[in-house]
Amino acid sequence: MGRQYRLQVGEKEIFIDLLFYNTRIYAYCCVELKTGSFEASHLGQLGLYVTAVNHQLKTEYDNPTI
Repeated sequence: MGRQYRLQVGEKEIFIDLLFYNTRIYAYCCVELKTGSFEASHLGQLGLYVTAVNHQLKTEYDNPTI
């Protein structure tokens, strides 16, 4: 789908580092790239992306976003 994929969430713009669509399992896949150590806030950020894609892009024919 693209890199730095833009979505509007409320009044804010968010940018997913990489957004793919898997044509075999019919599901979107969000990837967030980080260079440092894992932090709990990263998981929350990725959760926001997954929820936004599920609400804005996913159709009834797609499986839940990964």
